[in-house]
Amino acid sequence: MAALEKHPKIRQHQPPIASEKKINRKTPTGMVQGTPLQNLSRTLGNRGLQRLVANSSKNEQQTTNTPPALQRSNTAGAKPDAATIEQAKAVFEKAQAAYDAGDYAQAAETYQQASDILGGTNGAIFFNIAQCHRKLNNFSKAIEFYQKFIQKSPTSEYVQEARQHIKNMQGAMQPFLTGVRLYNEGDYASAAIWFSRALEVMPSEKKPLAYFNLGQANRMLRRYAVALSYYERYVKLNTNADFMDEAQQRIQEMRSQIGVNQEIDGDVMAIDEDAAREIFGQATQAYLEKRYEEAMNLYMEVMQEYAGGSDGRMLYNIAQCNRKLGRKATAIHFFERAIEEGIAEEYKEECRQKITDLRKALGWPDKEEGK
Repeated sequence: MAALEKHPKIRQHQPPIASEKKINRKTPTGMVQGTPLQNLSRTLGNRGLQRLVANSSKNEQQTTNTPPALQRSNTAGAKPDAATIEQAKAVFEKAQAAYDAGDYAQAAETYQQASDILGGTNGAIFFNIAQCHRKLNNFSKAIEFYQKFIQKSPTSEYVQEARQHIKNMQGAMQPFLTGVRLYNEGDYASAAIWFSRALEVMPSEKKPLAYFNLGQANRMLRRYAVALSYYERYVKLNTNADFMDEAQQRIQEMRSQIGVNQEIDGDVMAIDEDAAREIFGQATQAYLEKRYEEAMNLYMEVMQEYAGGSDGRMLYNIAQCNRKLGRKATAIHFFERAIEEGIAEEYKEECRQKITDLRKALGWPDKEEGK
């Protein structure tokens, strides 16, 4: 089999990576910029809108039972009139329908229109706009609107929830954002370590972002077998079908780079034992001769072509190659996958111990059981 270096190189311009910015559709480069967050909190419905609007004007004299008006006044500080509250309520209901349909970008835009009608005086709508941006993974915007909500409605029952969202987003995303910064600075190896760390603290439904970025970082480092694994994990975990084409394209490119040309469709495949044994032998020889990069790619070829795309034994061997290459965070990933894929019991404890040792070497805290 030809050495890895003889395969055509992937173009080496810096590809975009997943970020916290909002996206409504796939960009020309197929950048993935967002997936929904886990555990969406309740939003304020139409009754909540009316209640909080009313509360914002409760000290004003009311001549009727109609809630305060909802239309922006040309006079600063003037309360809206009754006709305008109906206008804003209609816009608000459109925003709520878009939110319920999962169109968070449209919902955020429409909630903003309702807020504009009110002259930006209603805190409840700021909360809903923040929820939309949080679902779109646009954390900076989400934090901005949660803070506006807290400022406008400091006594609301939702203030504590908003503060908790802010705290969670700031803390959970810090390793991820550090990885984005390092990647954009061209430090792909350090970025990969931080994206790996981000996987430990990010909400589960945001982890596909980190897996995609790990694929991009390793691709830039020409670690094609490693990139392949991360792209595959992204496809497995991601629920945003808009970006499946991009991920699948990268998977095919990475397979081409390491000499894997067979399509894997998830069905049980017959294993050509003779061919697999020959390539496995080449991989083991390369490992013994400390040609770990070559060995890793050969083990990946065995797994992809002859073991249905995933095999605990090959994952263990790939982890060992990465450990020998000093790629601690990547080695952790493959040792964990080996355990997940059911490696023999006698190796599981060894995998766990190596994971513990590698985490310690990286300065990472001990991983909580089951996390």
